[in-house]
Amino acid sequence: VVVVQQAVMQNCQALIHKYGIRAVKIMPELFLCPWFGGEGDVSLIECQNGVVLRYGEYQGLQCKLDVLNSVLDLLNRQTPISQVNCFLDDELTIDALNISNYETSAKPLNTTSLDLEKITTINLQQRQFQVSSNWLKILDVWKSVAAVILLVFVVTGFNRVVALQDMEAELADIKASQYELIKDYVGPRVTQTANLKKELIKLLQDSSSGKEQTDFLSLLLDFSQARTAFESIQIVKINYQKQRLSVDISSQKLNDVEALHVALNAKGLSAKLEKLNIKPELISGQFILEAGNNG
Repeated sequence: VVVVQQAVMQNCQALIHKYGIRAVKIMPELFLCPWFGGEGDVSLIECQNGVVLRYGEYQGLQCKLDVLNSVLDLLNRQTPISQVNCFLDDELTIDALNISNYETSAKPLNTTSLDLEKITTINLQQRQFQVSSNWLKILDVWKSVAAVILLVFVVTGFNRVVALQDMEAELADIKASQYELIKDYVGPRVTQTANLKKELIKLLQDSSSGKEQTDFLSLLLDFSQARTAFESIQIVKINYQKQRLSVDISSQKLNDVEALHVALNAKGLSAKLEKLNIKPELISGQFILEAGNNG
């Protein structure tokens, strides 16, 4: 496991972007110290704050020059040190290291000594720091497609909003026209914002109910006026349905029943005598008067 401070990685990425570099790997500083895998060997390179010691393929540490001998002594307790390979540049000499207890050898630090192609290293470009991430490649491919889809959604949504606004304006015009047509009939209690359809249906129902009541009263009045001349005729039952007034009567005089029938027709009414039942002691029947046929 290699743990690197996030700020350090961000700084590396900033430098890479600044100078237009495409970094294949970002490695821990440990791998800049060459390692040949010799038993008891320790490799050493200079770093910014001291030196880097590498004592295994994935084992190493950083320390300052003034504690270098103490650190080497600690490493020697774990595994005896046979030689310290110092990979130095011109600025730092082997004498400046002042390694007193261990055999040292000075070697040049160059790309040949690193031999990065043959060794296995750890790449710190993970997750957001991995520029060549497969997920980012897929995102780049679909980025334009996603932009087109988003544009289609935006245009479609805008068109729907405009269409809805146009429909609402058209509906408002229709309701205004409808109100102009019926406002004289519904009265001031009904405004333009009311449900005009329900109000109109209610108005028609009320008108129909009032007409039926008028027809019933008119027919009943005509029948009653004609009957006053025939006291022998008794009314048994009155029914009004579907603009038809039916009056069941009974009488002991057949002539009065027939005379009432003639009198009703003489008034211009469409009167019918049905269910006539003639018995010696009682005569019964039913007068049918239809509304709308009053002459």
